[in-house]
Amino acid sequence: LPRAFGVAYLNYCQVGKHLLEACQDCDTVTGALWPQTHRSADTLLWFGPAPSAQESAELAAQVDDWWAREAIEQRFKRADPASAVGFLPVADLLRAEADAAGRDDHQVAQLLGGASILSFTAI
Repeated sequence: LPRAFGVAYLNYCQVGKHLLEACQDCDTVTGALWPQTHRSADTLLWFGPAPSAQESAELAAQVDDWWAREAIEQRFKRADPASAVGFLPVADLLRAEADAAGRDDHQVAQLLGGASILSFTAI
């Protein structure tokens, strides 16, 4: 569920929201909600803070409560990988290479304002 600094995540490339967005918005499940079934080259590069273990546990509990409240299990089987809730990582920042080498998260984020070269590897 949580995002990590320097990771590229696949964006939801279908019309509507993915399951985690619907949960975070406390949406009622309708016919317009479905799991992601396609991939695209559209990604989100996350350079924000990673949530703490407590924040991750709270988010997982929020998802579980929403899943039960909305009775989603009949439509989306929780154990089915197609119903995964969260973000699909597709690449990770190589922290030991290029301009990111030897820099902490804050320093890497500052690089984004200039003409810096960052290297990623597929996950």
